[in-house]
Amino acid sequence: MENYYDDVYVSIADKEQRGARLSAQLDFIKNLLNRYETEIEILDFCCGQGRHLHGLTGVGRRLTGIDNSDLLLSYANKILCEDIKLISADVREYRFPFEYDFIICMESSFNFNDTDALQVMTSLAEGLKADGSILIHVFNPIYAMTHLPRKTWVDLDSALVLETRDYDGTLLTIRQKRLRKINDNEYHSNDAVIKFHLRNLEDFESLASKVDLELVEAYGSFDGTAPQANQPELICILRHKE
Repeated sequence: MENYYDDVYVSIADKEQRGARLSAQLDFIKNLLNRYETEIEILDFCCGQGRHLHGLTGVGRRLTGIDNSDLLLSYANKILCEDIKLISADVREYRFPFEYDFIICMESSFNFNDTDALQVMTSLAEGLKADGSILIHVFNPIYAMTHLPRKTWVDLDSALVLETRDYDGTLLTIRQKRLRKINDNEYHSNDAVIKFHLRNLEDFESLASKVDLELVEAYGSFDGTAPQANQPELICILRHKE
């Protein structure tokens, strides 16, 4: 929902996804990029505030990011160089004007319902070069349901956030109750909700096959470990069927 991706989300994401976690993700992506020529087109699908684009900035890589949040893209603009192209569009409906060598979709951004997921996968397949690859990173559903706490307090400089997680099968609903500090004597409270449709390897294999893609590699963490129930991540590498 729109009220979820705001300045509080950015503050939480910066607090949780920087440092060693972001570094491990970028190292993993760069190792995959070493398989390609230096002059390649890279797309960050659902790029948010541009953390991964910023970390991938380098000679010989042409970078593009797309997101449907103008607020998150405004944060991205503050940290990215002018050579990186940012596109504001509904990722469920966007059709790419040309093809990319490498597409990434990080941090469970691929959380769409079944209809939208197929539409997005179709768009990604159409925007991928014949020898290109797609990296999709999501929560491991089993790990999320068995290990993630149902309630979490996040203490920010500007707000105190209570986050609750509820599961209905593989549908994860995250609710946030936010208490923002306006000044020493004034606070403002608001709620935010978002729903994540969690998917496993079989789900991604099925989606990929419907658009002439195939799952060629899968990992359970950014150190290259195979997918397992006790691994927090699910990392899928998709390519066009040969």
